[in-house]
Amino acid sequence: MRRLRPLFFLALLSLLILPGPAHATSQYAGYAANQADSGSCTGTFCIFTSATTEGWGTIFQAPFTGTLTQASVFTGTTMPDKIVVLTYPAGTSPATTQYGVGICNVTSQCRFTNNGQTFTVADVESLTGLSSLSLNTVSLASPISVSTSQWIAIVWMHISGVVATNTFTMGACGGSSTSCASPGTTVASVAFDFPSTSPAIASTITVAPHAGCTDSSCQNPSTTGATFQTAATQPQFVTQCYGNCGTPAVTLANTNTTHLTNWNLSITQFYAVQSNLNGFVVNVTVPVARTYTNGNGLTLGLYSVDPTCSSQPFSPSCPGFLQSSQLFTNPAKGNIVMLVHFSVTNGQWFGVSVSGSFTGLDLNDTNTNVHLLQVAGRSPNTITAYSDLGNRLTGLYGFVQGNTVTSGGGVNPAGCGTVQCYLGSFVSALGGGILGGLAAFGILFGLLGGLILYATRQHDSNGHISGYAVPMEFLLVIAVLLLIGLSVAGVLPPYIPLIVIGLVAWMFTSAIWGRNKNTASG
Repeated sequence: MRRLRPLFFLALLSLLILPGPAHATSQYAGYAANQADSGSCTGTFCIFTSATTEGWGTIFQAPFTGTLTQASVFTGTTMPDKIVVLTYPAGTSPATTQYGVGICNVTSQCRFTNNGQTFTVADVESLTGLSSLSLNTVSLASPISVSTSQWIAIVWMHISGVVATNTFTMGACGGSSTSCASPGTTVASVAFDFPSTSPAIASTITVAPHAGCTDSSCQNPSTTGATFQTAATQPQFVTQCYGNCGTPAVTLANTNTTHLTNWNLSITQFYAVQSNLNGFVVNVTVPVARTYTNGNGLTLGLYSVDPTCSSQPFSPSCPGFLQSSQLFTNPAKGNIVMLVHFSVTNGQWFGVSVSGSFTGLDLNDTNTNVHLLQVAGRSPNTITAYSDLGNRLTGLYGFVQGNTVTSGGGVNPAGCGTVQCYLGSFVSALGGGILGGLAAFGILFGLLGGLILYATRQHDSNGHISGYAVPMEFLLVIAVLLLIGLSVAGVLPPYIPLIVIGLVAWMFTSAIWGRNKNTASG
């Protein structure tokens, strides 16, 4: 029987370690529309909030490394107006309790997160545009990075007032629901009592009894879902330009009307704009017409007005507060950008500002006239009054990245449409993590190797198995290939197949070296 030559095997290994094409995939986890109680959501089978700082939601275990891009919720007659995303430390798991009595009847079991465990706030976004009594999907303005098997909490709040009778999400257990069980062990309900209606990013929050009840009596899981996407997938959100962006945005001209602006007087010019998105201001940008080496420069600023203000913005009753500023000395020709991450809500006023160091600063214009406002001082801390300079062409703008809301239709819970998705679910069922990935490798290699040996078995004249047509080295090729595949799918860390490949290469190199020494000595 001819055997696979070691040098050919090493060449094949070198082909295997070349990276393959990246394929994007997404996976939904959680409840589908048909799992929500189909009643009017006024009573036993509904989630209830007794304070504007309370939140109900669900924790999910990420199926792979990537991002959390969307969250879904089945609403009641009153919709949530804020979503909070929290993370649990990677590599650890929160404790949960599963119940099978009461509202969760004896044939269906619901899982709840135990009290006192600490999560970290990763994202807070305002919500508008949700539809009642339907499944609503929110594409996050700020997708959250996750690692394989990491736990993520998605929590819904109603901060605009206490809900007395109608709640903001529908329960999944009891009522007319025919499928109220929690969809798998990687999902559990959770409740938080936040310190305010706007939890601070990076703050830590502990799981708390909801509405003053204990775990065993709070048996209504919120019908929440989450969509995870691999890093190769482009997140879906809305990006919109505010200020003087030009038409179409961004359109610039080289007229440079700021050349004679007397910045020596210490002034700040700004555009006041009103957001029609819920999301984040991600930058403030100004196009500089030429490169400077004489010490001239500019300061960019971002101002915001309290979203609850109903009076004239940037006035004594509704002042604008400086949220961020940055000095740029000797800027080069092109866009000067101040990166920010400031939360804004639909209807909130904010301002983008620029202040020159001294006269002679040339900024590109746009092709649209917008009212430019001016205030004394370089990026003052507050703006309560201003002078209107009338229509100007000065190019100065900022971008808002906002979430989007869609409603209606059902979602397939924990559905899979790709091999990567199925592998992630298989590893999670085996306990997740590296041990789950290695267990999956052992099972898959045993099945595949056994099939190959069975198909290539050879028999002697007495019918006994005398050998196999396939070289045993080929099974090693299959093992390495399978390890690489599991690593690419994100269910095994990449260093495991690299270690195996290194060991195999060392073994064959040693074998070849030993063979050459024996030949030389003979």
